[in-house]
Amino acid sequence: MAVSLPWLVNRRRLFLAGLLDAVIITVLFVITHWWRFGVLPGFQLPMTWLLELWVVLSYVVGRYTPPPSAAPFAPLAALGGTGIVTVLTGLLYLGYNWFVQKALGQLDTRSFLLPLLLWIALASYGAQVLFTRLLVARGQKTLRWLVLGSAALVEQLQLNSRLRPTQVALALDAPAGNSIDVFEACDGVVIDDVSRLTAEHKQALLEAMAGGLPVLSSSAWCETFLQRLPPSLISEDDLFHGQFVLANQGFQVRLKRLGDAVVSALLLVLTSPFVLLAGLLIWLQDRGPVFYSQCRTGLGGEPFRIWKLRTMRIDAEGRGAQWVQKRDPRITPLGRLLRLTRIDELPQLVAVLLGQMSLIGPRPERPEFDHQLEAEIPYYRLRYWIRPGLSGWAQVNYPYGASVDDARNKLSFDLFYLRHCSFWLDLLILLKTMRLVFNARGALPQG
Repeated sequence: MAVSLPWLVNRRRLFLAGLLDAVIITVLFVITHWWRFGVLPGFQLPMTWLLELWVVLSYVVGRYTPPPSAAPFAPLAALGGTGIVTVLTGLLYLGYNWFVQKALGQLDTRSFLLPLLLWIALASYGAQVLFTRLLVARGQKTLRWLVLGSAALVEQLQLNSRLRPTQVALALDAPAGNSIDVFEACDGVVIDDVSRLTAEHKQALLEAMAGGLPVLSSSAWCETFLQRLPPSLISEDDLFHGQFVLANQGFQVRLKRLGDAVVSALLLVLTSPFVLLAGLLIWLQDRGPVFYSQCRTGLGGEPFRIWKLRTMRIDAEGRGAQWVQKRDPRITPLGRLLRLTRIDELPQLVAVLLGQMSLIGPRPERPEFDHQLEAEIPYYRLRYWIRPGLSGWAQVNYPYGASVDDARNKLSFDLFYLRHCSFWLDLLILLKTMRLVFNARGALPQG
């Protein structure tokens, strides 16, 4: 699997915000160390953990994706988020050092760590507010992309853009008449079918490309700006020309499997108290079974069985398999809490440990729904070319799905992951999953 990073295009602001915090923490650590001990510090491994904790927690809490400046209480919300990150960073850092070292070093004392965290919090809050205001003051540039194709293609790309707003404003237009001067006034070109271009248009387009004008296919444009690949834009040529070839062996595949086994075993041990407590509460609720199992479709279309904590009434599927609906009356009050916190999903770690699932990958669907979806959605079974996961690119980018249309939209994200799966994309999905769990989002239907 080659490393492909088109998802970086719309995350420049995120990386700049994290880099800004990293610089602030490094500078303040040097200043605080010199003020407290009278000497400049050398490399300190514990401080790298502090920096990483701060940046990761800031992303999870949402400090790097603040609400719109026009939103009420936006500055107060940003201050609250900074306070939460400060407290969590301090507690996790001290807890880790206590677990590893059993004793606090000179960098962990109150006279050093507390002033450092206080200065980091104040400086980071001020810097992030100024950074956001600077971006707002600069405004958002609208990129005008010219679509050389049918009106139906323009409409389809515009629809997909509305379904997933980007951090770059986009204008999609078809050229008026046969003028070739339009290439000079656009920021990029989307081509539907090169064979339909006139010789004059091809020559003008080649000259514009030589001058740096980006030219993309409709599918590549969606991948670059929307981080999804609508199945309607896939052709048989894409399949047979190696656009979806996955390596079944190789270092990255073995590394992912090793990581799945180690992390799932560790999580099973660490989260077992929560599972036991939840199981007791479920039993006390209605004296019914604690777990329930379902058949799901796995790698290569092979069925396997998953186990989850029961979140619905005992007779929830007396009428057969059903989509979960908004405010579904079958979900118990306790079940709603377990779904929001994802605790009900923890028993599936056993399937990850056994190799039936991965931590990251397309969510496995029930065979009862698969047959319907495969009949209505083109290339649906491509999602089973890779091992299904507990969380995936679709889960962190699209609301909880409960219809064929939702399944079609989520498939576009699964296909994107299939084309670009890598360690770095898996890491991004892991961080986005942590943010969803922290904010209790994405576990229930929204509409």
